[in-house]
Amino acid sequence: MSTSSNTTRAGRGKALRRQATTGRFGGSGRVAIKNTVRTAGEKHRRDLVKALVKMVGAEARETVDAKAADKEINRAIAEAIAGIQEALASAAETGKRTKRQRRPTHPGIVFADAIADIPDMSIAKAAAAMGVTRQYLNRIATGKGPVTPAMALRLGKFMGNGPGIWLRMQQAVDLWDAEQKLGRELKSIKRAEAA
Repeated sequence: MSTSSNTTRAGRGKALRRQATTGRFGGSGRVAIKNTVRTAGEKHRRDLVKALVKMVGAEARETVDAKAADKEINRAIAEAIAGIQEALASAAETGKRTKRQRRPTHPGIVFADAIADIPDMSIAKAAAAMGVTRQYLNRIATGKGPVTPAMALRLGKFMGNGPGIWLRMQQAVDLWDAEQKLGRELKSIKRAEAA
């Protein structure tokens, strides 16, 4: 190679680096980059690649940012899970449960929603199948009447999931209602100390 061609290539490399850093680069993105790297001399290839990375940096940063965002999301999820586990562990140690912010769903409402999903089923048909009056079952289904142990047996048999779930749901509702009613009174009661 002659000295003049090396000088020309060096001058061209500087011009390309200048264009890349200022953002004024002709051609269509990736094709122009490939052609530029291919035609530049070996000596200037590293410098040119650095300059081209600056020019295409925004696209590369978007990819890196997406990967970083995924890592950040995964880290945040892991921290949230760890926080929940700590809260559950401390609640188990102290025997305290976190206070509910809303009333638990009445088991009758759950039953009414389940009945709505069964084709050709109504409260009247369900009441007849369980051996209770339509009015009694409707009172429970609207959340106005309690699920008694006898009714929990009927609901459990009819729905196929046993009476326990219906009794636990009713117990949660009853406990919530009692806490709301006795809130201030309960705060004034002191815990008994062992002698």
